[in-house]
Amino acid sequence: MNTRNVGEMKLNLVVTLGTADTTIADVFKFEPGQVVELRQLTTEPVELRIDGGRLIAVGEMAVVGPHRAIKLTRVLPVEQRLGWRRYE
Repeated sequence: MNTRNVGEMKLNLVVTLGTADTTIADVFKFEPGQVVELRQLTTEPVELRIDGGRLIAVGEMAVVGPHRAIKLTRVLPVEQRLGWRRYE
């Protein structure tokens, strides 16, 4: 890989609002309009992950014009965000 272009690689960012436990039987019964309650409180931060896996930051839900957004409140160090190890 040409390391000069690594900064231009595209990543898929995924926001995790919360989690919930359920059963397969309940998933089969999901219908439009149904509410699925999450464990997290509305005051808890949301998680920003790369491709749904590696946590890179947390923040608060926000609105920018007609779009949903995240105001970052904590960002992990770059080595942790990208899974790099620092060798000294």
